[in-house]
Amino acid sequence: HLEYLDDSFSRIAELDNVSQYAQFMELFIKFKKQGKLQEIGEKAKQKAESLFLIKNNINKFEKCLQKVVSQK
Repeated sequence: HLEYLDDSFSRIAELDNVSQYAQFMELFIKFKKQGKLQEIGEKAKQKAESLFLIKNNINKFEKCLQKVVSQK
């Protein structure tokens, strides 16, 4: 689900690009040493909650249901 990821918390290596993958792993090690890994994890959590928690998406679901019901 690459469409859910962004540069604020993730890195995506090109297919079969082992050196790029290794660079990203080194970057995450550097982030951990700098104390930034938890911040990155929090950004990922916020993104996931905005996309998937029902309380953050209930209005979208209600609008979809209203549209379906009004078409009948």
